[in-house]
Formats: sequence, C-alpha cells, structure tokens
Amino acid sequence: WHPLHAGGDADAEGRALPDFAYSGYHQGVTPPPHGVGAATITVDAALGDGVTDATAGIQAALTAACVAGGGVVRVPAGLYRLTFPAPTGGALEIRCSGVVLRGDGPKVTRLWLDDPTQARNRAMIAAKGGGNLYDTASTTTYPLTADALAPTKSLDVADPGVLAAGDYVAVRTDTTDDFRAEHRMDPATSGLADLWPSTSYRGVVYARRVTRVAAGKVDLDAPTHYPVKVRDGARVYRIGAYIAEVGIESLAVGMTENLTSPVPEPATEEDYNTPGTTAYEVHASRAIELDRVHDAWIHDVESFRPAVNTQNVHVLSSGILVGGTSFRVTVSVCNFGFPLYRVGCGNGDLRDVQASATLVPASLAQRARHGFIINNAASGTVFLRDLSVNTRYGDDSHRYLAHANLYDGVRLDRAWLQAVNRGTTSTGAGFTSTQHVFWNTHVVANHASARGCAIESAQWGDG
Repeated sequence: WHPLHAGGDADAEGRALPDFAYSGYHQGVTPPPHGVGAATITVDAALGDGVTDATAGIQAALTAACVAGGGVVRVPAGLYRLTFPAPTGGALEIRCSGVVLRGDGPKVTRLWLDDPTQARNRAMIAAKGGGNLYDTASTTTYPLTADALAPTKSLDVADPGVLAAGDYVAVRTDTTDDFRAEHRMDPATSGLADLWPSTSYRGVVYARRVTRVAAGKVDLDAPTHYPVKVRDGARVYRIGAYIAEVGIESLAVGMTENLTSPVPEPATEEDYNTPGTTAYEVHASRAIELDRVHDAWIHDVESFRPAVNTQNVHVLSSGILVGGTSFRVTVSVCNFGFPLYRVGCGNGDLRDVQASATLVPASLAQRARHGFIINNAASGTVFLRDLSVNTRYGDDSHRYLAHANLYDGVRLDRAWLQAVNRGTTSTGAGFTSTQHVFWNTHVVANHASARGCAIESAQWGDG
C-alpha cells in the first residue's frame, strides 16, 4: 500500500486510506525527549509541603528558564499547592520555546489547584505561544492557482512572495456557501439553518513547514488530506511567534472540588450560563492546555483526587486540551479521570484534540463526558492503544468535519466511538467527520445507552 500523495492508487470506487504517518512530535520521526537532560533549575522542595502557595515559586523557575533560553524545570517530590495569581490566565504558564516542566513521577510530584471558584475558562498549566493560525486583514496571503483535490505535498501558487524553505505556514480555505452545499450543509438541502457557521467553522486548515519554493510551486513537509479549492479562497501564508520543544512530564494534577451548588446530571446541563452556580464557576476549566504550540509533548501525567475533596473528583471540568491553533503534539501515557462537571458545552472532556497531527498513545480516560474527542475540523490525529472507561457519551468527532483521523487499537469499557451528523447541536456541528478510520477496536463492555454498538459511523463520504 502507498498513499495517494506518494503515487498510490485509489480503489475502483475512488477510495483510499489517508496517510497517518505524520502525527505527533516531529511527525513521529523522532520520539519526544521526555526524561532527557539534567535539570536546569530545581524548584525548592520546601514549597511542596501541601500548605504553602507554590505558584509564584514554580512560575519564577519557568520564567528563569525562558530567560536562559530554555531548560528543564524540575519539581521534586511533594504536594505543591497552586492558585490563580491574576484575574485571567493560567496558574502556571510556559511562554517560550525549549522549556520542560518535569516532576519526579506522578505518584510523588503532585500539583494541586486550590482555587475552585476562579477556574472559569482557565487552565491550571498552560503553554502558550504568540501569532495566529488564522490569517487576518493584515496577513500577506498567497492564493492557490489550482485546486488540490487529492492529498498532496505540492501546491500551485502563482507568486510565493517571501515564502522560503523552513517557513511554517498555514494552508487554508473558507467555509463558503458552495462548500456547505457540496456537503449538504446548506439550508436548501438540509432543511436546517446555521450549519457550519463561518464564525465558528473557519474552513479547512493545515499547519505545515515549507520544504521547497520553486516557480509556481510551494512544497510542504506533510500532505494535505482533503480537497483544497480555489473556489473556497484556498491560500497559503506564514505563521510565526509559535513556541516549540515544550514538554510537561512525570507529574500529577488535581483540583479542589467546587461546592457552590450541586451538579446533578442532566439537570444542570445549561447551568454553565448561570452565575452563582458550580457549573458557571468551573465552566471550560482545563488541567493542561497547549495553545499556539508545535512539536511539543505531554508525557506520564495523571490526575489525582486531592485529600480535601469529599467526592471522587480529580479535575473540575476538562483534562488536556490541545487547542486548534497547535500542531504536531504527542500526548502519551496520560491517565485522567473523574471530572466534577461533565454537563453541557464541552465540560468534562478529558482529551480534547482540536489540533492537527496529534498523537495520543497509551492513555486512559475515565468517567468523562467524552473521553477522547476530536473537535473543530482537526485532521491527521491518531489515538493509539488508548482505553476509555465509563463515559457519559461517545468518544466522538464533535463538530465541523474533522477528517482523516485514526482510532487504532482503542479499548472500550462502557464507552463507544461515534462519527455522525449532529445537525444543529454544538453550534451547527453538522457532519462531524469524513475519512475517519476505526481499526482493531477492542470491546471490554458495551455502554448502556449505545444500543449495543461499539462504533457508530455515519460520516460524510468515505470512512
């Protein structure tokens, strides 16, 4: 077998498997360097007494590593109490390339967020770069002169301008009326309004690196997956200010439960919009978030129940969010469970992948709303040998035509996999997927509400 971009052939019906060989840190060519290199800075172990607010001390070490041009910040064994130091932003933030936050192992290095009423739309640990994946009015763009209908590493661009080998670029289209109609997401065909809204689904987008620029051609380090059409404003442009070579590894995270109000399911499904409720205060909180990051990793991280919690709660809402502006990330051997709030608007999703080319191997999600979720048109993601246990809903492709993603060797214990047309739910999600592959799925036990199935596939086109 050879992928189409490498000279392979489609079958008699025009179908071909996507190429999943480019996912993860450095496209899987080299493994993430977790555990590599001595500590540059070691956090004072006295901060890990479970009482002292350790936030400023750990952040100072991260900032010092940035000033030094990168390095490993070691957090030795202990229980490190964290709070939010400002009205906005994360408790801990990595804002530069080359910084690794490393514990001595998740059983002994434990970070505890003790600030449960201030967590709305905030991350406990955030790695965030600058720039933007999506072009703006001031961005210099280079329109394609021909459609790229099949997967390809080479784009036709009349004038590549200042683009050069080594540049990181975005290849992007818009969500046009023609694009919607082509996929039966227009009102005339679907009978529904507001599917795939342009304000939310901003089009097919691929983050890539330029390998060569020649007359009328821009060559990329990884293929596209889905048709990129001139009709839809296909273009390429540079992206910058991202951070890279960032790692979070060998530690555990836990959060103090929020007791402002009860959160019974499904009675509090929409309470995230109601001030004065637990749902409102913890909505969209994350344990770890990667934003505008590439070639990064999270490894050997797990959640735990802080001793102060009266319920078996590890995190307030979401676990790990790989944001849609990131790419080429590996999240390996990460075991998360038991969110407090898993009701409404994406709360309780323990592995939310919105980025392209993400690799998630050998990880566990337990008692989530969705355990392993693909969101917002993500492509090239691989879930490999993961275990999903006792989810509320399916581990699904959530919205906006995520495409060319692979679930390989996933085990399901009272969980199921789903790729369907969700209609107007989740802000006009519509067809959520195409060209997904479910391979070697192992069923431990069926989910009580999944009608006896392990996989529900109603994808657009092939899958």
